[in-house]
Amino acid sequence: MLIIDPSNVLATEIAKDWAKIITYAFSKEEYDQEYYKEAYYEVHKSSKDKFMWGFQNFYVVSLLSKFLSSDTESKFLDYIISSEKGIYYIYDGSLKSPPNNYCSKQSSRYVSAFELLSNYHLISTKCKHVIKWINENSSGDGFWDMGQTVKDKIYFPLSNSWRKAINRKIDCTVRMQIILSNLKNRDI
Repeated sequence: MLIIDPSNVLATEIAKDWAKIITYAFSKEEYDQEYYKEAYYEVHKSSKDKFMWGFQNFYVVSLLSKFLSSDTESKFLDYIISSEKGIYYIYDGSLKSPPNNYCSKQSSRYVSAFELLSNYHLISTKCKHVIKWINENSSGDGFWDMGQTVKDKIYFPLSNSWRKAINRKIDCTVRMQIILSNLKNRDI
């Protein structure tokens, strides 16, 4: 996952700019598109003729985890999880409901979205359905196995080879245990 080095001044400034935009966009009870546009053009000093970047993408979501107030973070997470768009570059559907087929690339991408969101302090209050889904998909032998189709050369494989099913099971189990730990232990 992308981690922002707190000593990197440029990255921190970009994150702070996006935090200003998101804070203003969520300053009412829920997200306001007009507030987003207003803050976006004000902060980025860009012409209104130019393309406006959406915030539901990997880069913006990666940047903001340490820069939002609790109130804004809560609204932001609710919006991201409830949106039909998901997180661009990661998962292109609603995060409210897990995919039907656990043994699929779609499920691996769904997990990836929550791996990214696990950097937010309030995520443990928003992801009980994900924790339940992951636990329900544990095999009877105590391992998780997402099957061969999740091999994407990004997240899998972790081991040198999946010729032996046990290597795939170990890789999947390690990933699930890490995400479960991260999702449960964010009550900071």
